[in-house]
Amino acid sequence: MEELDSCDREEGRKLSREELEHKLNVCKERKARYEAYRTTLEESNEKQISLTDPDARLMKANEGFCVGYNMQTAVDADSHMIAGFRVTNSPTDHGQITNVATDVKKDYGIDILETTADKGYECPEDHTDALASGIVPNVIRRDGGCTEQVEFEYIGNTITDEQKVSTNPEDLKACLQAGVIPDVYNGILTDMEIVEVKKRTLPTSDSAVLDMTSEQMRAKALEGFFVRDAERNLVYCPQGEILRQKSIKRNGNIRYCNKLACKKCKCKCTISKFKEADFSKDDLIKVADTRRKQDAANDGNANLKPTRITVMKKVVRYVLHLDQKKMDNRKCLSEHPFGTIKRTLGYYYFLLKGFAKVGAEMGLLCLSYNLRRAISLKGVPALLAALR
Repeated sequence: MEELDSCDREEGRKLSREELEHKLNVCKERKARYEAYRTTLEESNEKQISLTDPDARLMKANEGFCVGYNMQTAVDADSHMIAGFRVTNSPTDHGQITNVATDVKKDYGIDILETTADKGYECPEDHTDALASGIVPNVIRRDGGCTEQVEFEYIGNTITDEQKVSTNPEDLKACLQAGVIPDVYNGILTDMEIVEVKKRTLPTSDSAVLDMTSEQMRAKALEGFFVRDAERNLVYCPQGEILRQKSIKRNGNIRYCNKLACKKCKCKCTISKFKEADFSKDDLIKVADTRRKQDAANDGNANLKPTRITVMKKVVRYVLHLDQKKMDNRKCLSEHPFGTIKRTLGYYYFLLKGFAKVGAEMGLLCLSYNLRRAISLKGVPALLAALR
């Protein structure tokens, strides 16, 4: 109670000029520091910035959220030893199969590498790249199915017999894009079909935004539009304020907002409850509700929408057959190395910072694990004899 009374007296006391100037300078310094952080994010096109480790990112962990790295390992199915690893700062595993497996495939000198991963690695585009690189992705499906549809851009080239039997990544990709199943993928890829699909392109109004400068985008927004600067990942509102990315919705749309600006604004430019603007990755400009109502009053049309452009594009579709047995054995291969490194070796977190140092630290941990595994398999005398 005495401390509370002391604080109350301190708050009621009038500050001197020097004290006020000191507090003002502290606020100005803090404002300049955070503006520098924002400029750094805009220039680097990054979504996060870490003040303790520039390469680390915020990601989900068992105990909540932490700033760290995402470790990708490839485990050999026969020896259960770590065949390769990669340090990433991606918060998810999507799109990581091709990156990790390509390094292992090169180190082992294998023509076709079969991989198995959990459902966190599900990414059709990554699986397409993997097949073109000579990697068979057996990824657990979320629905429990054992088949997956993959697409390649259709290029109607003539395929020779040498290309059809080849395991070279360039020849594999050429065959898959021409609608020819390579011999090494017989039974793995089936039901080839060439179909035409609709691909949406940028509207004419969106295309014009690509050539605008920042000042021109702001001027266009003042005419009654939401204009998105995709390079800097921000949106100019009809009042000239900047809206920044808040989140990415389940449908892939990016949500932008600026609560401080909208709190003082009385312009009803959007009917959104929380004063937010949603953009898909292909949209660059949207008509504000105030502009829409004005145009509707002038033209008598309340459903003004920008013209969309769609083109027909040929693609080659295959059915990828997944190996159920290999998918069932995944946990026996990939999970226990992490448990050994954490519990037996006692490494629950990295001691160093930066990609280079963390990569070296992870390399030592994998080497330690592999040595322990080799001792368990062959014994110390046999291991020393092999080293000699």
